[in-house]
Amino acid sequence: MGLEEIVKLRGEIRMGPIDLKPSQEVRLKRFQPGSVLNASEGVVFIPAPDPLMEGLMGFIKNMWPEPEDPIPTSNP
Repeated sequence: MGLEEIVKLRGEIRMGPIDLKPSQEVRLKRFQPGSVLNASEGVVFIPAPDPLMEGLMGFIKNMWPEPEDPIPTSNP
């Protein structure tokens, strides 16, 4: 993910740097209506959730879910 900056400005959150794949851009619009992606600057603005921390953590988990454990393979 590589987020280095999360800043609350008035009623929105600015996060960056962000480089989203096309599928992640679709996910962003679906999970966070009202969001704005500025790809040239590598930042995204989302409406500030209420409650702030719980909503922000939920957004991050939805946008960048933890990878599932790989299926273990046996070595011959």
